[in-house]
Amino acid sequence: MRISVLTLMIVIGFGLNTKAQTTGTFKDRRDGKEYKTVEIGKQVWMSENLAYKASNNCWAYNNDEKNVAKYGYLYGVYTSTKVCPAGWHLPTDAEWTQLEKYLMENSFSYNGVKDNKGIAKSLATDNGWSVSDKEGAVGNKDFSDYRNKSGFSALPGGQRETPGGAFYDLGSCGYWWTATGAMIAAAYNRAISSNISKVSRDENNNLEGASVRCVKD
Repeated sequence: MRISVLTLMIVIGFGLNTKAQTTGTFKDRRDGKEYKTVEIGKQVWMSENLAYKASNNCWAYNNDEKNVAKYGYLYGVYTSTKVCPAGWHLPTDAEWTQLEKYLMENSFSYNGVKDNKGIAKSLATDNGWSVSDKEGAVGNKDFSDYRNKSGFSALPGGQRETPGGAFYDLGSCGYWWTATGAMIAAAYNRAISSNISKVSRDENNNLEGASVRCVKD
């Protein structure tokens, strides 16, 4: 059977630009809450922020429990290392890097460049973010095929700062702890902002509150 050059280009192009992620669910036996999950590369992540109410260093945004259903809780970093359910854990800095590398190397960058500068859109939910007019930014409606392409469904759950306990950035930025540095003065985290197209890697004061995404053991 003869295949035209155009047909071959379409098939190849489709294969390069489509990465069907395996999804599932997990029920936390501690409180019965069910989480969506997604397999990205060789990792299985929860595709929702953790919403388990820990006994300490655990806050609903603005101390309003109504925010938990959508955004989960914000945790102090020491608590975040212990709060994931059995069979799951707080990802290390290296595990986040593994996720980012997979996305960079498998056509998840909106601009086709194999670096961290264009993958945030593929990690973020396709709504709920502050509007941006910057090309490729999470809050821009451009490059619609790449919006949450990974199925990770990152949300802008904001952060709790110390001292004082003020909350900020709900709707514009999401912050997630890593386990790396959690037992010293500052821990690495990841941040996704509505106004940029990359995933940021920073160190934060360990007393602050950020979201948790668990990865499967």
